[in-house]
Amino acid sequence: MQLVEYFLWKSIKTKDLVRNKLFSVVGWLLIWVVQPLAVILTLPTKYLSIKTTLFLFYFSILLIVSVYKKLYNPVQFITQVNTNNHLRWKWVELAKYEKILCYLYLSLGFVLAVKLPIITLIILLILLYSYFNYYMSWGSTWCSLLNSILLFFLIKILFILPYKEYTKLC
Repeated sequence: MQLVEYFLWKSIKTKDLVRNKLFSVVGWLLIWVVQPLAVILTLPTKYLSIKTTLFLFYFSILLIVSVYKKLYNPVQFITQVNTNNHLRWKWVELAKYEKILCYLYLSLGFVLAVKLPIITLIILLILLYSYFNYYMSWGSTWCSLLNSILLFFLIKILFILPYKEYTKLC
């Protein structure tokens, strides 16, 4: 997604509407299809029934929302710069009833994070921070969320895992 955002920034800078639309479509696919599928597939195999239920439930809602949007509120595959100088993904702007899909997507992440409560807390804090500072700009939320997850794994790899390994040696 970071690479898609790079090309979106580049298309905005060069005013290339064709590339802007192309990478907006790729971004939409990554966010609404690939990532939830990855979250569902990373659940352990002992939760096979939950995986199947989540998969069917999520993609049936995605299909319903996509048909609704096609008929009544078409997606504008365009990305712009908002007042905060963050990307404004017009293709993610949801109407009142479409937000259910977004909340389902976020809840899938929390299903995974139940095993790691600190990640759940970090995600909630980032969403609150983004909501109050950027008024729920999805580009800002995405950026903050990804950077904090990267920071978590960086701390884990550089400090926590070596410490645990060191204590086993002594």
